[in-house]
Amino acid sequence: MAEQASGGDALFRSIAASKPKLVTGVPDGMLAETIRLCAQSTIPYIACAREEETIGVACGAAMTGERAVVLVQNAGLLNSIGAFATMALRYQLPFVVLVTNRGVLADPN
Repeated sequence: MAEQASGGDALFRSIAASKPKLVTGVPDGMLAETIRLCAQSTIPYIACAREEETIGVACGAAMTGERAVVLVQNAGLLNSIGAFATMALRYQLPFVVLVTNRGVLADPN
């Protein structure tokens, strides 16, 4: 019987399949396994203190033509809208943002 991958492992494999140059994010319990797997792989994981910083890191990668993935939670995404508007959207910089949905009934926190 085939072993089923955990959610964090499945997400990591999806990220790895897209071959990003880097993954960036802030500490998040829901993404802890994915972050750990990224950090242990050949994909550099750049930890940031605030979500706005993750947008800056991803924009820098996009400016050099590299793929980047941002891992944040929904509240942090709202905090980073200014960075999106003034940098990512203004200069049409492409990168992927994966957002966890916090504050719902199924959230263990």
